[in-house]
Amino acid sequence: MLGVFVRDLLWRSRIEPALRDQGGGVRWLERPEELEALTEPLQVLWVELSAPEALRVITRARIRFPSCRIIAFGPHMDADLLRSAQQAGADEVLSRSAFLGRYLWGRWAGLPPGG
Repeated sequence: MLGVFVRDLLWRSRIEPALRDQGGGVRWLERPEELEALTEPLQVLWVELSAPEALRVITRARIRFPSCRIIAFGPHMDADLLRSAQQAGADEVLSRSAFLGRYLWGRWAGLPPGG
């Protein structure tokens, strides 16, 4: 299952259309506490770093789902925030434009078929 933590409505409106045709399930998260209630393990988690809770989401997800691939993205000008995301446990930390190019504009293959 793919988890998506995006509080910014603009980013959600960019991501939703890209995920409509994906075979796997998608779970939208609005608060870090929602990770505890998940009964199905996350395989991949996308975290948009502009929300104040973003680093907590990464930390909690890393503890709750140790094998989950966590992909964080944020403003390229905020090197400290991107570095903090990596220190919190993100596997991949990208600028927003790199995230768009890799996961939304291209063909995304982040989940196994049917997963």
